[in-house]
Amino acid sequence: MSAAALFTRTHGVELETVDQIVHNLRTPDGRQRLSMRDDENIYVEHESLLTRGQSEGTIRPTDLRVMALGYQGMIDSMICYLQAHPNVDPLRHAAQLADLFLAGAAATKCDAFPSAEAVQRDEEVEYGAGHKELP
Repeated sequence: MSAAALFTRTHGVELETVDQIVHNLRTPDGRQRLSMRDDENIYVEHESLLTRGQSEGTIRPTDLRVMALGYQGMIDSMICYLQAHPNVDPLRHAAQLADLFLAGAAATKCDAFPSAEAVQRDEEVEYGAGHKELP
């Protein structure tokens, strides 16, 4: 995460250029050419690392796709935020985000928040089994 944060300071112009290309690249019929579907290999790599952490007992049992998406979302948001706020210390920001992610991913349970399984059970009781949308 620190490398991505520092990249905003060392390659800001290049990041902005790539961002413009990605968001403006279109198919012949005008649709955006690149989307989240094109990031599948990134999510698979994150899932692989998280799987290893689960097998070592350092990452809690959970849906690894959800965790991989959350991790990548943190990185993407951090990059956008740091580009928009050049006075923010990128290493401090990255360290705090990494700590936040690792605290949530750690195998040790935090008693302050219910587990995903407990939330799912509560939703099934309140909204009916198989309900996936919030009211």
